[in-house]
Amino acid sequence: MLDSPSQLKSQIYTGKFHPHEYFWIKYQPFLLRRGYDLRPRYKPGWAPTWHKLGESIERLYRFEDALTPKKEGLLDAVRLSDNRKVVLKRVETSREELPIGLYLSSESLSHDPRNNAVPILDVMLLPDDDSFALIVMPLLFPFHALPFRRVGEFSNAMKQYTQFNLMVDATDLLPQGWHFLRPHTHNGIDDWTEWRERSTCRSLRYYFIDFGLSRRYLDNKKILDVGSFGQDQSYPERSDLVPYDPFKTDIYQLGNVILETIEVRTLLLHNFSDTQY
Repeated sequence: MLDSPSQLKSQIYTGKFHPHEYFWIKYQPFLLRRGYDLRPRYKPGWAPTWHKLGESIERLYRFEDALTPKKEGLLDAVRLSDNRKVVLKRVETSREELPIGLYLSSESLSHDPRNNAVPILDVMLLPDDDSFALIVMPLLFPFHALPFRRVGEFSNAMKQYTQFNLMVDATDLLPQGWHFLRPHTHNGIDDWTEWRERSTCRSLRYYFIDFGLSRRYLDNKKILDVGSFGQDQSYPERSDLVPYDPFKTDIYQLGNVILETIEVRTLLLHNFSDTQY
């Protein structure tokens, strides 16, 4: 049974770790040797900052080291060679996610302008368990978290979304940066004080992420498949018995993303005053 938010908060306040955090504590020395620095919470000898300062539980989330990942096997880090913020993801080596990601990041495809798949920057097999690997990707930003204010901004995103992208490289959008666990903040605590309009960022790039539910088909013949694909399970042809065209499923699901962006996300525009831009 999942802990309630209040129970989880109490556990964090006492300095306890969530069970899935022990993976990162265990491999922190290995990752440091490979050139990736985890947040202070996962380093040897860590002690809660709020204990040192005698702060109450009500102020817990004013401390960056109180933030815990919501998803198992996914965490941010800093690449020490260039201080770049990256994301580490644990993947099973027996599944197709890793080979598909490496294929799309290959030398030949990485230079294809139609390929907006998130690049894999590095792959590390776990030193004591080769059934899992860690892939390294750039830290990206939820594409819908900032409103579209101009038709051209939305058009640019949709042109790239027709190539299946769901995140954006917001390096130019958010000069102060953003926190992996709290994207609405630049340091995990304080909200951004400024951000740039999309139309002023000429090289804004949208990306498709997460190949955990993907499959690769090795020929161009008529392709049919069975089973459930993607997070949107509302597509009508879904069947475990009757073969159907999985690419039409992609189009259906992408269309729903675009509709949601038009009908819901862009309505956020009306909730922003001019003083916030």
